[in-house]
Amino acid sequence: MIKRKISMALAIVLLLGCMVMPVSATTASSRASLYLSTYRALVSGASGKLEIGYTVGSGSIMTSIGVSEIKIYKSNGSLMTTVTGTTRNGLLASNTDFHSDVYTYYGTVGTSYYAVVTVIATCSGGSDMRTITTKTVAITR
Repeated sequence: MIKRKISMALAIVLLLGCMVMPVSATTASSRASLYLSTYRALVSGASGKLEIGYTVGSGSIMTSIGVSEIKIYKSNGSLMTTVTGTTRNGLLASNTDFHSDVYTYYGTVGTSYYAVVTVIATCSGGSDMRTITTKTVAITR
C-alpha cells in the first residue's frame, strides 16, 4: 500500500515536471518572436568612451538584422544623441541570421550614461523589434 502511494506520488511529480516551462528574466530569449531568437545589449564606460555592445539573432536568414536605433541619455534622463542604424554605420547587417558589434560614443569622463537600444529583424514576411534599456555607467579615464 505504501509502495503504491509512493509510486503514485512520483508519477504525479514527474507528470507535473513535464508540464512546467522554464522562465528567464533576461533580455535574451530562447524564442523571442518569429523573427528574433535572441537579443541583448550591454554597456561599459572606460577610456573616455561609452561602448554599447549588442547581439541580435534570428532562426533564419533575414534581409536586415541588428540595431535600428540607439538613444543615449545622461543618468538624469536628458537625451544626448540618437543614432539611426544603417548597414553603412554597421548597426545593421543584410542577408544573415546574426549580427553583433559595438557602437562607441565619446562622452564626458565622470558623467554617467545609459542607452535605449532598439533591435530589429526584417524579412519579406514581416519584421519584429524589441527595445532594451541598458544599465547606467560612468565614463572613466
